[in-house]
Amino acid sequence: MGILDKLLRRKPAMLDDGRAAEREKPAPVASEVPAPVTALPEMITIADAYGRSFQVTREQWRTKFLPQNLQLNLDKPDALASMITDALRNGFYQEAIGPARHLQKTDTQPIRGAVLLGATLLKLKHFDEARVVLETACAQHRNDGTLLTNLAKAYAGLGRKADVDATLWRAIEADPNQDNGLLWYVAIEKELGGQDAQEKAFLRVAELPNSWRSQIWLARASLEVKDLDHALAYYREALGRMNPIATDALQQISGDLGIHGYLEAMLTLVTPLFDVKLHGLEVGNNLIKAYIELGKTKEARAVLEELYRQQRIDWDKNLLFWEGEIDKAEKRYGPISNEPPFSLGILKLDQPVWAREALGLLSLLPSKDDQASTITFIAGTGTKVVLAEDSQAQSQPTDALGRMSRAIPMYLAEQVHLRTNAKSTFLQPWMPEGGFVLLGTPWDLEFLINAQVKSDYAVLTHIDAVDEPWHVKFDLIRVSNRQIICSWTQDIDPRDPSTQIQEIEDKVLKELANVINLAISTPPIGLEPPTVAWLAHFTGAMEQALAVSCATMEDVPENFLYAERSIFNNFLQLSLQVPTNSRSRMLLLSSIHREIARKPEVANEYRDRLARLQKEHPLSGEVGDAIASATQMLVEELLISTSQPTQPAL
Repeated sequence: MGILDKLLRRKPAMLDDGRAAEREKPAPVASEVPAPVTALPEMITIADAYGRSFQVTREQWRTKFLPQNLQLNLDKPDALASMITDALRNGFYQEAIGPARHLQKTDTQPIRGAVLLGATLLKLKHFDEARVVLETACAQHRNDGTLLTNLAKAYAGLGRKADVDATLWRAIEADPNQDNGLLWYVAIEKELGGQDAQEKAFLRVAELPNSWRSQIWLARASLEVKDLDHALAYYREALGRMNPIATDALQQISGDLGIHGYLEAMLTLVTPLFDVKLHGLEVGNNLIKAYIELGKTKEARAVLEELYRQQRIDWDKNLLFWEGEIDKAEKRYGPISNEPPFSLGILKLDQPVWAREALGLLSLLPSKDDQASTITFIAGTGTKVVLAEDSQAQSQPTDALGRMSRAIPMYLAEQVHLRTNAKSTFLQPWMPEGGFVLLGTPWDLEFLINAQVKSDYAVLTHIDAVDEPWHVKFDLIRVSNRQIICSWTQDIDPRDPSTQIQEIEDKVLKELANVINLAISTPPIGLEPPTVAWLAHFTGAMEQALAVSCATMEDVPENFLYAERSIFNNFLQLSLQVPTNSRSRMLLLSSIHREIARKPEVANEYRDRLARLQKEHPLSGEVGDAIASATQMLVEELLISTSQPTQPAL
C-alpha cells in the first residue's frame, strides 16, 4: 500500500477512523462489592478450542452437555470438582449428586470431596444425609472451617438451633476468613442486637489469630463515616495476613475505596498487589475505572491489555465497554475543525489486501500484461442524515455505512483483478494523522484530477443511507476526458447485503465488458470468494484487514485500531465458518502477520489457534500449499517474536 503525495482540500462529513469493531456496551461493573445473584441464567455460555463462545439453553446444557462433561471427568478430581461447583452455582443440583458421591469417594483432597457432597445434599434439602456425611468428615478433619460451616447448615435444616450456634462458632474459630460462615454469624448477631451487635461481632472475630476478613468489613464501616485513616489501618492489617491476596478481598477493598471517592489511596494500596492471573476482571474493573476517573488513560489501557492477554471469552463484553470508556476519556472522537485548509491524503492499494509478499501469498495473483487497462475503484461517499450546509465534521468510530463504503469498492477491485485481464486499484481518502474519511457528498469529476488518478477508467460510489433499503449509486467514468459512461443505482439491505453484493459485481463486470475489451472468467482455482451467503461477512472482513494494514503505517496512532482482538476473532470466525475458502484464511494470516510489527504479544495469542486451524482444516492444491507454508512461517515467527523455544508448529 502506498500513499499519494498529492493532498486534497475538502471537508469531510466525518472522520471514520477505521477501528473496525462494533462496540456493544454492557452495563459497567460497579466499583463495589456486587450483590449476590439469585436469578439463574436462562442461557449457558460455552467456548471451544478456538475461543469461540456459544450459548445453549439451560435444558440443552442439563440434558446433553453437562452429563457428558461430568462423565468424561469422573477420573479427574480437580476438573470434576470444578464442574460440580459450577453445576451447583447454576442450579443443577440433581445432576451434580451422582458425580459428587463419586468424588467424595475418590478425591485426592478428601475435605473438598466431603464439602461438595455435603453442599449438594444441602441444596437438595437432604439435611440428615448431609449431616452424616459432614459429621463423619469433621471427625477426621476436626478443625476445617468449611466442613463445620456446612455442618451448621445441616443442623439448621434439621432445626437444631443450639447445635447451629456452637458449630458455627467452631467453624469461625477454625477459619475466621471464610465469608460464608463469617457473614452468617454476623447476620445472626445483627438480627438479635441490631447494628451495634453487628460491629461487635466483627470485632470479636477480628481478635482471632489470622483473621483478616472482619478487618475488611470494619474498614468499610470506617469509610462510611469518612474515617480513611482507620480504614487504611484495617486494610494494611488484613493484607499483611493474606498469602496469597484473596481476589474477593481485593475486589471489596478496591470497590469500597472507589465508591467513597478515595481513588488515589485505592490505586496506591491495590495496584502493587494486583496479579492479573489471580485477581482478573474482578479487581481489574475497579482499577480501570479509577484510572479513567483520574484521567490516567495510559495506565487504564495497560490494565486493559493485561486483562485481554488472559483470553477470557466471558470477559469480552466488559473489556469492550472499558475500551470505549477510555476512548471517551481521551476525547478520541468529536468535532473536527472545518477551517481551511482541510487536507486529505489518498491511500492506494494495487493488489488484494491479503496478498502479503512476506508470507509468499503475492505470487498467487494472476500476472497482468503491461498494456492492460487499469480500472480504479474509489472508496464510496455516503449520507445517513440530511446535513445542514454548515454542519461540523465529526470524528467517530467506524459504523456500518463507513465500513460498507470501503468494503464494496475493495471487493470489486479484488474481483476485477482476479476475474479479468485488467489491472485494478483501490483508493481510500485518509487523514495524514491516521483515520479513514467518509465524505457526505458524492465525489465530483475534479476529484480525479486532484487525486492524480492515473487510470483508464474509474468507478465512483455513493451510498444514500437516509432510509432503508440503502441506495448505492455507481458512476463508470473514462478518466482521460472525465466522461461518465454510464450510471446505475442498486438497492441494498444494510443488515445483510450479501445477495446485492453479488448483483453489483455482475453489473460492474457487465458494464466494463461493454466499454472495453475485457475478458471475464472465473477466479483462479483456489482464489474464489466464499459463497454468496457469506459475502457480507467476507467484505466486512476485507475492510477490517485494510484497517489492520493501515495501523502499521508510520505516524499512525497506536490506538488506531479499536478492539483489535475482536477484529482478529472475526477473521478466525470467518475462517471456521467457511474453512475451505482460501481468501478468508489469507485475510486472517496476513493480518496477524502485520500485527507482529505492532503488538507481537497480541499476535502471539493466536499462534496455537492458527496451528490448530491448519491441522484441522488443511486446504488443497497450489493455494492450499501456499497457505500451509504461510501458516508454518507465521507460527514460527510468532515463536521467535516472543522468545520461546522453537518447536514443530504443525
